Amino acid sequence: MAHDDTLEQEVAVTGEPVTDRFAAKLRALRAQREWSLSRLAAATDLSKAYVSRLELGERQPSLPALVALARAYGLSVGDLVDEEPASSNITRTGSFDWNADAATPHGRLVGGSGALDADFSFDGRMLAEGSSPEEMVACAQAACAAMSLNTLLTTAGYEPRAIGTRVSVTMEVFDSSAATLQSIDIELQADVPGMSSTEFGQLAQRVARNSTIAKALAVDIHIASTLVA
Repeated sequence: MAHDDTLEQEVAVTGEPVTDRFAAKLRALRAQREWSLSRLAAATDLSKAYVSRLELGERQPSLPALVALARAYGLSVGDLVDEEPASSNITRTGSFDWNADAATPHGRLVGGSGALDADFSFDGRMLAEGSSPEEMVACAQAACAAMSLNTLLTTAGYEPRAIGTRVSVTMEVFDSSAATLQSIDIELQADVPGMSSTEFGQLAQRVARNSTIAKALAVDIHIASTLVA
C-alpha cells in the first residue's frame, strides 16, 4: 500500500529537535514487538525511509506521524512522546587492591563477573609497558562502539555481516606522577551489503554520540570508518 506523504510533513510538535531518547524509545518499541521497518511502515502508512530517520533521530516527526505511530503501538501520543524511559538499573562491580609496600608497588584489578583479573603497576601504566586502566577503557569502548554501530545499521534497515572496531586511548603524561586522558580514536570497519561508503561514514560518525562509554567520557573522540565488501 502506498504511504501518505502528508503524514510526513515536518510540523514541529514542540519546536525542538527529536531527542536521542525519543529515537531510542521508538527503536525499543519496535524491537519489543519484533517488527521489521517494513511492517511498521505498513502499520502506520509512513514510508520505510521516514520511519528509519525518526528512529535515528534525524527527523522531527509531524503530529499526524506521531498519531499514526501511537496507534500502531497501542499508545496515546502523550505516552509516546513522554521521555521518561521505563528502565531498570544494572550494576557492575570491580575491586582494586594496591600493595604500596612491595619492592615494585603494584595492584590487582578484579571484575565482579570474574572475567577480568589483571595486575597493574605504576611504571607499567606510565611507560605503556603493561596493562592499565586505560587499556580497559579501550576494550570497553571497542565493544560498546561495535554494538552501537550494529544498532544504527539495523535501525537503518541494513543487515551487517561483520563489524570490527579498534580503539586507541591516548593519555598525556606530564611527569612521573601525573597524567590525563587526552583523546580516544575509534576505527570502525564493517561489511554491510547494499550500503554506500558515504552513508556508512555518515552513520559511523553517530557512534560517539550513541556509545554508552563515549557518553561517560569528557574527552575528544575521533571516528574513522571503512566499509568493506
